[in-house]
Amino acid sequence: MHGAVLVTTGVGAAVAAVATGSEDGWTAASTLLCAAAGVVLLTAFVIVEQRTAHPIMPLRLFRVRSLVGANVFGFFLSAGQLAAFYFCSIYIQQVWGIEPALAGVLFLPFSLFVVVGIAIAQRLAARVGMRTALLVHGIVGAAGLGWFSLMPAEIAFWQGIAGPSLFAAVGIGGAFMLLGSAGTSGVVPHDAGIASGVLNSSRQLGGTIGLAALVAVATATTGAAAATPVDALAQGYRAGLGYGAVLLAIGAVAAFAIVPRSARVD
Repeated sequence: MHGAVLVTTGVGAAVAAVATGSEDGWTAASTLLCAAAGVVLLTAFVIVEQRTAHPIMPLRLFRVRSLVGANVFGFFLSAGQLAAFYFCSIYIQQVWGIEPALAGVLFLPFSLFVVVGIAIAQRLAARVGMRTALLVHGIVGAAGLGWFSLMPAEIAFWQGIAGPSLFAAVGIGGAFMLLGSAGTSGVVPHDAGIASGVLNSSRQLGGTIGLAALVAVATATTGAAAATPVDALAQGYRAGLGYGAVLLAIGAVAAFAIVPRSARVD
């Protein structure tokens, strides 16, 4: 009970720190207060989990390298995925001037390429190993986000949507498929459910904090741009996508470094 309250409020404070920092400034008292509260609450959560007989998140799980690597990658992967969906959708609507319904239709290639990525990932992992497959799909996904960050100011479906979607969706879709296996590889059967829950929490936390940070980057870039309002928005959205690509690449390299060679797809 105490652990659940501490981790929930601690994560909430951390998210609030990022959101507040993007609005009030990273050195504002409100931002620093939320960040300090998050650190204190999450530290207290770790202490409580170490001392309780029935922890909600056994800390021994973090001795499993594949679980740690999967959670680190899942954090950054979710940040990159949400950056692609969020920034691309508003870029299409606010810069290209396309109606929301048609903007959704333009993302159909992304959904189709995700299926391709999943099919490739399983075969690739069986051939070169889990950690190398995670690295490859992460880098391919990052390349797609990087391509998205070059979206032209005028409507260009093949250059601005279809091409980047191929790389981003194959990389991100395949990586998500591999994460489940990586997150439970080396975990004893009775801890598999907890390990999956931890992985899902990391992904959700990465999506929340990562997107908030990238929105802050985009907002700052837009505010500093000496351009027309539409061009300034475009620069901000491109910056968010570009930094999203960097985060995804960092996560892929971290996963390759942490996940052991022995990790395999189940």
